Amino acid sequence: MTFTITRDTFQNLTANAPKLLASDTPPDLIRLPTLGDTVKDGLVANLDPYFDAYGWDAWPASQLAPLRMSEDGIRGSGSLYQLGLGYSITGIYMNDTLASQLGITAPPQTLAELEADMAKAKAAGILPIMAGDKDGVVNFVVQAAMNQYVDKDQFLSWMFNEPGARYDEPGNVQGAELIRTPAPTASTRATASRWTARRTSSPSSVRSSPRCASSADVLEIWALEGIGEITPGTDLVGVIFEAAGGSLRDGDIVVVTSKIVSKAEGRILHADDREDAITRETVRLVASRTSPAGHVTRIVENRLGIVSAAAGVDA
Repeated sequence: MTFTITRDTFQNLTANAPKLLASDTPPDLIRLPTLGDTVKDGLVANLDPYFDAYGWDAWPASQLAPLRMSEDGIRGSGSLYQLGLGYSITGIYMNDTLASQLGITAPPQTLAELEADMAKAKAAGILPIMAGDKDGVVNFVVQAAMNQYVDKDQFLSWMFNEPGARYDEPGNVQGAELIRTPAPTASTRATASRWTARRTSSPSSVRSSPRCASSADVLEIWALEGIGEITPGTDLVGVIFEAAGGSLRDGDIVVVTSKIVSKAEGRILHADDREDAITRETVRLVASRTSPAGHVTRIVENRLGIVSAAAGVDA
């Protein structure tokens, strides 16, 4: 048996997996970040027949619970639709060279020690923490921190899509703050939250850095704060400039989501459902596909001449 492997980022898989599964040439195996509506739409196989045949009952029930989904679309129970190739521990690696400079002689054994070490690094101008993002899973470190504080039942309710569950539970916020707090800041970016890293050939030289004379050496990414709800007629340029507080400079790139542009332009449709809105925006049908469950995906040209899925309509 020969496998042809196509590699993609976690974010792209999350966005494109339903389209791939509904295509004329769906993959036999796929790393599916989340089940979503794939079960309801009949896009994934029920693995119950293989559960006993392959001895999967040897796995802890709690380990397989997130991979199950009920007929009501609630994760945590029902039939099995996913199975991991294996499970591992998300860990933290310490740079011994930088640690010795800070007087840190051993890895932290508790969260309190981790916080103290990160605070010491930040005070010394050394980047306290860096998460690898080759596959777009940088959030694993944040999730691991959240898991230390959040109430288990509250977290599982959200994880399993139970009605009324919330993600902004106090424990999740506390865990996110554990990672956010040591993020480097700079007085010249008073209105922004960002990470700054100088690219070098040696991992031990990665550290927080203010803007340098050579812009090729530094990549800064930060989010503007203080932008409220965007409504029809909002002056986006003015709002963004005010939120930046004079921090924008020649060569900076401002990334703006298409959604707030649409809202500012008043491109808001009041429709009975999303499909009706898509139809009203469509001038030409390019392609369509119906899933086994009857869900229709349409690729269309909208009134602006843009070809996209669902005419670019967001619910």
